[in-house]
Amino acid sequence: MTAPRIYVHNLSAPHWRIRLTARAGVTFLMLALMSVLAGCTYRAGADNLVARSLSWFSDAEAGDIRAACQTGSADRMRLIYNGNYAEEVRSYDVAALAAGDKSEGATIEVRVRGPQDLTKGVLLFDLFGPWRADGRLIRIGANEWTDLRRVLGGSGLARPAPDHLRLDFKEFYWLVSACLNGRFTLNAWKYPSPRFKALGFPAVLLRLDPTGTPLNPPQPVNQFPDQETDRMVETGFVFEVHGNRLRGAGAAFGG
Repeated sequence: MTAPRIYVHNLSAPHWRIRLTARAGVTFLMLALMSVLAGCTYRAGADNLVARSLSWFSDAEAGDIRAACQTGSADRMRLIYNGNYAEEVRSYDVAALAAGDKSEGATIEVRVRGPQDLTKGVLLFDLFGPWRADGRLIRIGANEWTDLRRVLGGSGLARPAPDHLRLDFKEFYWLVSACLNGRFTLNAWKYPSPRFKALGFPAVLLRLDPTGTPLNPPQPVNQFPDQETDRMVETGFVFEVHGNRLRGAGAAFGG
């Protein structure tokens, strides 16, 4: 029998809101950022704007999973969908559960962040609410865990991505890092491509996803360089796949 899924919901913050014009929103955000940077330290897994921006590359590169991956270690994987970074980012952190040699399924930490909308107001005691990801924790049974691994393998996890594959923040792609049977693998599928079209695991993930947020469908993007793209390259929002590793493009990474 499939184990029941366990949902953990974030607590609601107080409902005192202030509404901002676009210019006031930028000023407010800058003041809030200065406040956080002056008084807070970075915490892994945090979901506010500052922490998520600082951790975006480390989340994507999955150095934590790579470092812990060795013979006998528990299976883990991180599946990230970049649906144009400004519009949607989804991540699924999966950790296998086992009792001895018997699989008991897995837990999945689901995070979905959509576009930011300041017109709905900002909670005075939740300054980064508009940028916060919708986070849930679920548990899946052994059958669902086996199915996820099966479709991931069928999607070509073990077949390397094209070397120097560039992943732009404006684009649509899936990025997967996995430690399975003590072996670390990183792969990426970028839209549009035959590899992306053949993916099977996104449908499985969406069936398990409890957030109810529909996937931002992939679409062609403007490939011409502009000032925004140049700035995002320099600050580390553009990646390149090199074999089994992810590297940042731009001066921030020595590129």
